[in-house]
Amino acid sequence: MQLIPPTSLDVIDSIGQSDHPGRFRPMRPDLHDSLPPCPIDPVAQVLFTPHRVTIGGVMSTILRHSVLICAVLSSSLFLLGTSNEARADIVETFDDGADGWNCISYPFRTHVPDPAHHPVVHESDFGNPPGSVWTGDDYPETGISAPAPFLGDQTVYFGGFLEFDIYIRYADGVVYPAAVINAGDMSIYYDAPPTGTEFWETRKIPLKPYGWKVSDTGNDVTAAQFNHVLGNIQGLYIYTEWRTGPDSTNVDNVGLTLPDPVVIEDHFPIDYGKDGWLIVSYPLQTHVPNPSSHAATYDMTFGNPAGSLWAGDDYYATGVAAPSRYLGDQSRFYGGYLEYDIYLRFTDGEPYPAVVINAGNMSIYYDAPSPKAYTWETRSVPLVSEGWKVSDSGEEVTPEQFQYVMENIQGLYIYTEWYIGPDNTHIDNVHFQADGSMIAKKADRPPHLVTSLRNRPNPFNPATVIDLELAAPCRGSLVIHDVAGRLVETLLAGEDLPAGLLTVMWNGTDAAGRTMPSGVYYYRFESEKVGLTRSMLLVR
Repeated sequence: MQLIPPTSLDVIDSIGQSDHPGRFRPMRPDLHDSLPPCPIDPVAQVLFTPHRVTIGGVMSTILRHSVLICAVLSSSLFLLGTSNEARADIVETFDDGADGWNCISYPFRTHVPDPAHHPVVHESDFGNPPGSVWTGDDYPETGISAPAPFLGDQTVYFGGFLEFDIYIRYADGVVYPAAVINAGDMSIYYDAPPTGTEFWETRKIPLKPYGWKVSDTGNDVTAAQFNHVLGNIQGLYIYTEWRTGPDSTNVDNVGLTLPDPVVIEDHFPIDYGKDGWLIVSYPLQTHVPNPSSHAATYDMTFGNPAGSLWAGDDYYATGVAAPSRYLGDQSRFYGGYLEYDIYLRFTDGEPYPAVVINAGNMSIYYDAPSPKAYTWETRSVPLVSEGWKVSDSGEEVTPEQFQYVMENIQGLYIYTEWYIGPDNTHIDNVHFQADGSMIAKKADRPPHLVTSLRNRPNPFNPATVIDLELAAPCRGSLVIHDVAGRLVETLLAGEDLPAGLLTVMWNGTDAAGRTMPSGVYYYRFESEKVGLTRSMLLVR
């Protein structure tokens, strides 16, 4: 098995240049002339990419060809597309054998803790490139199962993809569960349309809750359930029987890929300015399709570092609105964070909807406790459905609603008025982030005192570990608040802390030892120079 860590990927070649406008070169020359030209629809694309990479001095072609294939399935046109980058962490190319993969009695949409299996057939002379595994009609429903490197805790891939190349010789054109993940006590499956036949296709199955179903019940998977399954994988299965009758299917280049890196950010440097940001009449907990707005005020003398947006009492409730590059389909950031730095001068200490996302026909908001006054604080708002509410109704947002909003953003608003009275607030360093880490994204941005603050696991039950990494020694506190802003527990109380990584456990109880109920909680680190707040979800 060829296991490829992210740091070892050295892209030195790629293929799939455009031959004609609106068309990419397909994998097989004979397929090229048999297909009509087709436009590239970014919404309909199924993304994939092969690069040649150097692994310990050995050249190996993994996953992916940068191509777009137009295949006629039944009477519909099915588009397959590509992104120009992929970062595979665990990859099986089957170049040298089956490497522990099995042919399996596929559990389909039923939870089977330990399905029947036997070693899968390896074909050294066929693949993408040669070297793949093959299955026929070994069981009533047949698939393949992954070995140990794909199992266990794989939560690092939340928001990424399960990718594989598949070559199907027979298909009846029916939707089937393309992948199943078994966590021992439960399984989840992902329905997908069939591929075409007689050519290699790369499939990318998103590793986030939307689209997955619970085996046996068919209910939509919640974020908490998905995180539980991804953190406890006992079986990872790929379906190979795409018709009722004889089957002959090959699978190659299976990989787990990490979420996309940050691609949208604003640091408001002196030579860049406000670049399209607006001051907006903040909609708070009400859906307002098109709130009043005007050009934002840019302060070149103040920021984190210098250069930031400033907002006062421009409206009854005031915030800032993001420009067009933050709008549209941003579903690739599902599972990540919206992060920004905020500097308040006045606050009444009450929780308010810190962020609102407007999808045109509905809005959602995220309540958060007030930032601390007179210090730069980095806020990290999770881009998952938990903690968000539907504007007007106040109902909790479902995973389907959240996915819809993320795919159709027409307005993204950050709250700046945390005080009933005069306000004077700055916003800096706004970005969508897929993995939630706190690494600085600009070389000219000074290092933060806190280089990392996150908890694991998240969601959790009954306890979670908070990782705090400091660039220098300091005196600091770490406290837990509930959604109403009430202090729940003090983990660190003004203690002298060394530089480096510190880990602190919270066992889900308050200061009196009482067990806290399920819900969203906030952990906050404060020192003389910085205050940072993160959210976490306790699921009983």
